[in-house]
Amino acid sequence: MISRLLLVTFLFCVLGIALHGQIHVSPSGNDTNPGTAAMPFKTVQKGVNAAVAGDTVYVHEGVYGESVTIANSGTETGGYITIQNFPGEHAILDGTSLTVPSTNTGMFYILDKNYIVIKGFEVRNYRTTVKSYTPVGIRINGTCKHIRILNNHIHHIEHNGTSKTGTDAHGICARGTSAVDSLYDIIIDGNELDSLKLGSSESLVCTGNVKNFRITNNIIHDNNNIGIDAIGYWGVAPANDRAVGGVISGNHVYNIDSYGNIAYGTTRAASGIYVDGAMNVIIERNKVHNCNIGIQVASEKAGCTADSIIVRNNFVYANQVSGLAIGGYDDNRGTTQNCKFINNTFFNNNTITTSAYGEMMLQCKIKSNIIANNIFYGFTGKYLFVNYWSSDSAMVIDHNLYYTPFGASGSSWEWRRSWYWNWSMYQKGTGLDSHSVFIDPIIKSTSLPDIHLAAGSPAINAGMQIDGIGAYDYDGELRSDGFPDIGADEYYASTSVQVENEMNKKSFALSQNYPNPFNPTTTIYYSLADPGFVTLKVYDILGNEIQTLVSQEKSAGSYRITFNAAQIPSGVYFYKLQTGNFSIAKKLAVVK
Repeated sequence: MISRLLLVTFLFCVLGIALHGQIHVSPSGNDTNPGTAAMPFKTVQKGVNAAVAGDTVYVHEGVYGESVTIANSGTETGGYITIQNFPGEHAILDGTSLTVPSTNTGMFYILDKNYIVIKGFEVRNYRTTVKSYTPVGIRINGTCKHIRILNNHIHHIEHNGTSKTGTDAHGICARGTSAVDSLYDIIIDGNELDSLKLGSSESLVCTGNVKNFRITNNIIHDNNNIGIDAIGYWGVAPANDRAVGGVISGNHVYNIDSYGNIAYGTTRAASGIYVDGAMNVIIERNKVHNCNIGIQVASEKAGCTADSIIVRNNFVYANQVSGLAIGGYDDNRGTTQNCKFINNTFFNNNTITTSAYGEMMLQCKIKSNIIANNIFYGFTGKYLFVNYWSSDSAMVIDHNLYYTPFGASGSSWEWRRSWYWNWSMYQKGTGLDSHSVFIDPIIKSTSLPDIHLAAGSPAINAGMQIDGIGAYDYDGELRSDGFPDIGADEYYASTSVQVENEMNKKSFALSQNYPNPFNPTTTIYYSLADPGFVTLKVYDILGNEIQTLVSQEKSAGSYRITFNAAQIPSGVYFYKLQTGNFSIAKKLAVVK
């Protein structure tokens, strides 16, 4: 006997009536259809136009040669409007046949809309040669709130003009244009952005009046200008014209190079992660390598500031010019002030330039900043940091670990335009780093590199407690309650990788998620001794299913998966692993 639910579902599909909350789009559909699974729309725009609060627009496998403007808002009570690929299918928004207009230039364009999710698309091939026209993969503009950009792949967004100016493009751009009403609660998580031709612009940017933003767990690579940027004071909004209160965390940024860019010529000036005039931003647990500059904090506008930025627990290595740059490049820039650069590991930076930039550049107009608990490992050159200007003030530089294979007598620093050619001369001549050491930090590998601390490292328990250090290290492992380790890694005899290897030895196991509590992502490890059909699901405390993380056949072995809780409220939840007659559950906590 057919159940009532199945019968109703069958009749809805046969009669062409859309099931509540679901709208379907397929290349084989027709925009005169009702948008059901059986009778889908043909264009993404038609599906988006039909969506209201709580609806999901499922876009099925295929290539859609269109740009899409979000028509309606979700609501707090009704829920998000979600536009996503149908699970397990590959939906592509392709701009090959499109002409980039002078305005509304996003392949996905969100203007003054709220509670929107865009998830799981490939967005590609949006190009122009017209000066001052700006192609963008996903553009969030105006006064949007509660926007989620998740797990998209954006590539070949290009300006191919020949002018040094007006040849801009972005992969993702969040742009707050109101003096009063900010872009608010913007989460950009799990995306990949590559092969972007950007001119003087950025791969992923928050600019203007933007507050409470999170840029997390993205992979950004092989672009010809800045990877991630939080910006202020560029005239985007009439007032409150700066990104404030953000987190840039867990991103992997590499191969960012402005050399050959029409706006830069032969200058290598592109940072993996850049703050230009923003305020109250935390940059943590990122991996940044093979860029021109690893991480840079400055304010390019005269009389303006980059203020209260915390850069902590990052791995920064093999960047061409420098690992870290602080302050402006001349006296006409603004000030970098009240910032903390703590517990980072800088390794083998200044790799290709013949100039003396070193692991860190202390540039113009820096004051009241703290640089502490960092490892500076100058591998290919002997410069640990340079300071070409004397306009700095009230700087605290201490409790760091320095090293080069050339030894203490072959290392050098520049402070306020004076060179110091060995460790002893530097300490005595500057009065800086009185509690710092020059010693091999003993990392796991210099050739791979693996810049986690190895057993016996002098960096272990050698740092100082600093307000703002954060509870977790680069790997998301807890920092010591006593003396933290110097650098981005808190040494543990058993790491998360070792936990995963140990689980291979067990028959059926589910680890405690880590970190826990968390916001918004955590990692869950599990292992299987035998192949079989496996489900891993998350439930609320009433037993309602929140999300299915795994539902498929699996071979025997060890696995890990990331759970993103960006769209669920704070609270206690359970996650349950089941295969055959075996099941195991554990508790997790989301804290926002």
